[in-house]
Amino acid sequence: NDYYSRFDSERRPENGGISPRFTRKFTPATASTPSSDNTEKQFLRVLQKVYQTIEKNEMRLEDQDRRDAIKNEWQQLALVIDRLLLFLFLAFATAISMALILPGYLQQMEDIP
Repeated sequence: NDYYSRFDSERRPENGGISPRFTRKFTPATASTPSSDNTEKQFLRVLQKVYQTIEKNEMRLEDQDRRDAIKNEWQQLALVIDRLLLFLFLAFATAISMALILPGYLQQMEDIP
């Protein structure tokens, strides 16, 4: 279950895989005890998990932003098409109404002396 056991020790970075954003310059301890080494490893493990969680959250937010941008583009396109179809409907409705009403009106105007 140890996170670092999955990696070859030669490929592991010096800072334990922690992002440079989270690392600080530590002064070396004068006397290194096993419990402090264990605590440091646990601390690095926790930092790594926090970093991974932050990275996943950033990726999720970037993906959400990309999906929102695409959604907005489609909404704008739908709005343009909707207005175009409304204009076409009004033009055809007006033309058909005139085609039905105008011949009768013109016939009536010819019958008036």
